[in-house]
Amino acid sequence: MPKLFILTGSNGAGKSTVGPIYFPQEAGMFFDGDKLYLKKRSALWKTGLRVQKELAKQASEFVEQTFNDLVSNATSQGDHFAYEGHFSNDESWEVPLKFKTLGYEIHMVFFGVESPELSADRVLIRAKEGGHFVDSLTLRTNYYGNLRQLNRRFSCLTH
Repeated sequence: MPKLFILTGSNGAGKSTVGPIYFPQEAGMFFDGDKLYLKKRSALWKTGLRVQKELAKQASEFVEQTFNDLVSNATSQGDHFAYEGHFSNDESWEVPLKFKTLGYEIHMVFFGVESPELSADRVLIRAKEGGHFVDSLTLRTNYYGNLRQLNRRFSCLTH
């Protein structure tokens, strides 16, 4: 049976840093949209694009298209798939539910921190070290939204 592996949790909890090691080799390539976004944004900068809104727009569109293509390929082939993301609203559950409908086992690893304040502190440290920043509203939305949605949708996961 094909498997979907999901890594989620609080901003700054270490998902991108250590998360992928929690999945078996069979998970295959691990999609990290944040890392791909930063890489694409840097590549666009090197081409001479300097307008921040346009950099963000093009990088975001690239990440979304890449993700959608990978999901489509995995589901059409019945391949395992692994990715990292936030699941703080109903729309963010569309992809896992699509996999579930197609007969995939859904495995999730949740990385949490004690409070939104600790999450903010860790994100600030990450940003100072060259990582991506997350504003406080998004951080709180992800922190509480992830917990609410996980509680609501726990039965969708393979236990």
